[in-house]
Amino acid sequence: MLKVALAHDPFRISDLPASFARQSDKYGPHQKKQSAQAWSLMYQLLLKDADTKKDFELVVDENGKPFLKDDPRYISLSHCQDACAVMISDRPCAIDLESLTRVIHDPLKNRIGVQGNDRALAFLMEEEALLKLTGKKMLAKRTPDGMKDVWLGTMTWNGHLVVLAGSRT
Repeated sequence: MLKVALAHDPFRISDLPASFARQSDKYGPHQKKQSAQAWSLMYQLLLKDADTKKDFELVVDENGKPFLKDDPRYISLSHCQDACAVMISDRPCAIDLESLTRVIHDPLKNRIGVQGNDRALAFLMEEEALLKLTGKKMLAKRTPDGMKDVWLGTMTWNGHLVVLAGSRT
């Protein structure tokens, strides 16, 4: 099972369960809005799933990775200034979202060995998704052997680049 949702929709923190709203209190006003929007989207997606209990609780581990308490599904959230993305799966998963207008500066492009803004943005987003998925930087492990248990997918949506990653096992 794999579900992905993307949105520009406005949200209201008051619509969120208490455990979701509590998580947004950890951020400043701008990031609080972005995070709450992603959590709101995840909440809406979970409510559409017949297997979801109505009283689920969102918690965050010591590394900042969100998960649902007492629920076997994996979740991943991402947001940028004007959009958010959510991924829910029965296997480890990760999602990253960025505006296609984001500029990657030349020193960083040179450091990662990728030229062209779109290619550099995609490369960095793949790294972010893989880091979310595995908890490890993958720069040195992008070999067929190092990636055999992981899949990556990239798509564009409403002026944004979206990278999905997941475990094959």
